Amino acid sequence: MTLQPVEKIIYLEQLAAFRRDAGPYARLTARSLAKQYRVSEKTARRALIALELRGWITREGFSPGPTGQAGGRYRLTALTKEGRPQRGPFYEWTPVQSERVVERARTVDEQK
Repeated sequence: MTLQPVEKIIYLEQLAAFRRDAGPYARLTARSLAKQYRVSEKTARRALIALELRGWITREGFSPGPTGQAGGRYRLTALTKEGRPQRGPFYEWTPVQSERVVERARTVDEQK
């Protein structure tokens, strides 16, 4: 399974934005990604789910934004806290077997 262009650019830009003080974490929302990359929210949501299913990111909870709205707090699995590369599930290119992620993917596919 290969990544779609929007999935690749989201991940690469998150890697480029890495800061040691924040660690390998990013606050990502479908709405902010849709605006930033000029795609629909559904496309942005699918991109996040695809990255998570392939093991490039893992959702670790929620993080409040500047307006108080909660967004997903994701960890970039290819980086250690110090920013060094590390192996992860993405090396095998096998889908992450998580019922929660699979259910979110089904929900997005069922939406219009």
